[in-house]
This record gives sequence, C-alpha cells and structure tokens, in this order.
Amino acid sequence: RCAILEENGNTHDMARALAHAVMLNVVRRAAGFVPLDSPANALQPYQQNDNGWDQGQIFFSPSQVWMQPPFYAQQMAAMNHQPLLVESSCTSSDIDYTATRNERGDTIVLHIVNCATAKRELFLNLSGFGKVMNIRSYSLSGISNGRNTPESPTRFVPVELSLPSAKRLTLEAYSYTVFVIRI
Repeated sequence: RCAILEENGNTHDMARALAHAVMLNVVRRAAGFVPLDSPANALQPYQQNDNGWDQGQIFFSPSQVWMQPPFYAQQMAAMNHQPLLVESSCTSSDIDYTATRNERGDTIVLHIVNCATAKRELFLNLSGFGKVMNIRSYSLSGISNGRNTPESPTRFVPVELSLPSAKRLTLEAYSYTVFVIRI
C-alpha cells in the first residue's frame, strides 16, 4: 500500500482543482492500494507566499477567509465517498471518471472530470442496478486559471442540482461533477 502525503501543484485555480479530481479518480481506481491522497498547503496567507508554491486551498487575510477551487473539489469528493468501485466504461477521451457504490447497492456515485472546453452529454446505462429514484449533482466549473479573490470569494464554487431520473446527464465545460444516483 502507498500513501500520497503531499500532492503538489504550483497553482490554486480551476486547473489545479481538475488535476486533483483526476488524481482522486486514479486513487479510487487503485481500489485500496492508495488509502490516502493529501493535497499540499491547506492554508495560505493572501499575498504572503514568496517561494513559488502558490497552492493553498484556503486563503486568509487579517479580515477574511475564502476557499479556492481545489478546496471545493476535495470537499465534493469527501462528501460523496462510497467504498465500492463499480465496473464502468466511457467512450470519450476528454472524460476521466470513476463509479462507486455503497454496500447496500442503493446509491451509485459518479465522479467525472470533463477536461474539454465544451459541454458534454452522457448517456447513462445502469443495467442491473434497478430503477433510478433521483439524481443529485454537484458541479464545479470555470476557466482554467479561475480562482477566488477577496473581492469575489465565491466566483468558483460547486453548483448543486436535483435532476430528473433521466438517462442523459450534462457535464459543463472544464468541470468536475459528482452525480449521486439513488436506486
């Protein structure tokens, strides 16, 4: 087994958030070989970093605290963790994904990263899992160098939606989306 104690990156923007989401998918696909993946630098004082590793997830000043896109990607993954990997497939090369489920088999979670600069539609085939009761999505999207600032601390945050139990799902351009499917 292996633990990733410090996943480094020189940014705190949407590109880093998507890279981290892809890394979390890699860890999930390792099916327990990597029980821990920890991104570096949780806290960063605003405009105080002079060593080139500008990678904080939570920024702060004397009067304000705000989160960056990588924080939200980590939060989305943690809030929607399920322990069992589900065999799945996708035909798009711009999509990185994993599917997991709970032990009862009544919840399936898709963690999907769309690295393309265009929206994508997915057609869901859950044969063998039963009838879909409802779907919730959490999606973080934006421009590659998008980051939150003291003036716009919530510009890049996840959007939560309740979806009809449809077979077609939409991925925003340049996004990390978690679909929670209740069966």
